[in-house]
Amino acid sequence: MTLSERVLWLIAGKDDEADAIRALLESEGALQVRIVKPRPALEDYSDLAADSTTAGVIVGHLKRRRNDLTYDVIDVLDYLRTLRAELPLFLLTNKDTADLEERAGAADAVFTVRELEQHPHVYISRMQRALGRYEAALSQQQQRLRALLDRQIADNLTSDESDELAGLQAELERAHESRVVKAVERQQRYLSEQKSLIAQLEAVADRLDRLANEQ
Repeated sequence: MTLSERVLWLIAGKDDEADAIRALLESEGALQVRIVKPRPALEDYSDLAADSTTAGVIVGHLKRRRNDLTYDVIDVLDYLRTLRAELPLFLLTNKDTADLEERAGAADAVFTVRELEQHPHVYISRMQRALGRYEAALSQQQQRLRALLDRQIADNLTSDESDELAGLQAELERAHESRVVKAVERQQRYLSEQKSLIAQLEAVADRLDRLANEQ
């Protein structure tokens, strides 16, 4: 899956502002942007981290009173970061960023709506670089996974590599790279079936040898 096929989620409370930001990002950055309205609880955003098409998430300014929320933008960023450590996260605000940057440690970048509108190329390029690094990291994980599976099939997997394989599979499962995980599962089932078949054939061969020796 290429970057252009992935989705950049925009969590925003104001419909008109969200539509304008999406239009700007899609026209200037060739990004596929989808808007997410504020949700009742932090856990309701877990699907954004779990979606295999997710390229990154922009968290817009969320007003607790207006949206009856028990959390703020920092809480959303921190929550998403715990779910996907490498996921690109951006904070977009209408306020001065100085007081937010210290608190928004989970964000890859913090900028205002005005800055984005006045200098779209600067901020969109910054986001694209972060999204590109994440996409490359996913590709490298998948390539390493395939290499370890090949070694497993050849029965050349060391103990450390076995642990690494388990870790990569768990990471991809958390990222919901379902197609890759299913391919891994199919390959491992095939490997297990082949080993079982070999064991059965060896058992038959041993039995034939014993019969031959008895005659």
